[in-house]
Amino acid sequence: MKINLIKASYLLLASLTVGSFISCSPDEVSGNGNGLSDPNADAAFSVAPVEGSANRFVLTANGVNVASHRWELGDGSPEYLGSDQESIFLPDADTYTITHKAAGRGGLINTSTQTVTVATSDLAAGNLIKGGKLKSAADVAQWTILNISSSDASVTLTPGTNGALGNATFVATGYQQKGIYQKVTLQANKEYNVDMTVTSAAGATYTWFEVYLLTSQPVDGNDYGGDKILRLNSWDCWDNVPTPFNGLLSALNCENDSGTATLKGNLKVKTAGDSYLL
Repeated sequence: MKINLIKASYLLLASLTVGSFISCSPDEVSGNGNGLSDPNADAAFSVAPVEGSANRFVLTANGVNVASHRWELGDGSPEYLGSDQESIFLPDADTYTITHKAAGRGGLINTSTQTVTVATSDLAAGNLIKGGKLKSAADVAQWTILNISSSDASVTLTPGTNGALGNATFVATGYQQKGIYQKVTLQANKEYNVDMTVTSAAGATYTWFEVYLLTSQPVDGNDYGGDKILRLNSWDCWDNVPTPFNGLLSALNCENDSGTATLKGNLKVKTAGDSYLL
């Protein structure tokens, strides 16, 4: 799970789970395959730093016997379909496991990974959220659980293992609610971006998941409304919420005529100081 809050940048929650995880793996192939499929797609790739930048890199795949390339950057963003050469930006100081999936003829997939260490966060685009990737118990401790409802709702913050990203899992019935929040210090009239990866095998039915920026600390037992920064809401979004879903909340975010959630993760504050991301 990853939450990023960046100045002219963004807040990202490394991997926020609404429901349960889904996964898939390629079929196994032995020998030379069936003649129509090629098991020899070369997934190897190189990583080259961009001169003058501690946070930019170029990924170059060998590309032998490869029909398509999928990349995962290890930063909490979803895997995506790309090309044999990708320019990437990793704004936060951290260690990233980059994965390349090379698909050969017939769709057979081979995978290769490399580790990239970024020593220095980008001053403009570094994440302002503490513990947004939930990699450790120390990351989890940066968050406070908000008990909006007294029962029939839970949120579990699970740290990752061996440097992997953790996740926050929200479960509720009967319209009950839980939340998590963190204090952030923002500058006046600076642009910030909020985003996170969300996943659900079941989709969102009679469910809402919304992100707010508050000027005062949230209080247990209180519901919160107003203009949303981002949201999934099965009443307002209707068929715009895919079932299942897996991706950035900014991409899944929906709007309606009332104007709520039109910020699409972008925000400014008029007065510098402390706010609370809920």
